[in-house]
Amino acid sequence: MKLILYKTTDPRNKLNKTLTAGKEILINLKRDESKETPRIKLSNSNLTDNYNYAYIEVFDRYYFINSITKLNYSLSELELETDLLSTYKDIVLASTGLISHAIKEGDYRLTNPKTSDNYEMELFNSDVELINDNTILLTTISGLET
Repeated sequence: MKLILYKTTDPRNKLNKTLTAGKEILINLKRDESKETPRIKLSNSNLTDNYNYAYIEVFDRYYFINSITKLNYSLSELELETDLLSTYKDIVLASTGLISHAIKEGDYRLTNPKTSDNYEMELFNSDVELINDNTILLTTISGLET
């Protein structure tokens, strides 16, 4: 089976990762390995670059390389973890959904009241000068009956 080792500098939660320095290696698994978190033993000569990402063709999965443990002078073990975003990228991109959020006490949100359908704004000019020249903005929001 084919293992491809890569380097990426993208964060783990990025969907379309930029992969560089692809190196193909033919491997044979000597025991049943988990598809989700396989451990692969490789010759140290295959690990000349600082690889941190992999793809196993027969599993059709992308993996983060969580650790590389040197077992002896010539052999290392890669601990892999499935990158669910990249593995299921086509399904994620084809998905549709409805996202809703109920505001609870203590929640906040950034909004522009002028773009809202219902808003009232009142500006109060004070005759007191602030000592430290900081601006204080007080916003209150209450529910409107419709």
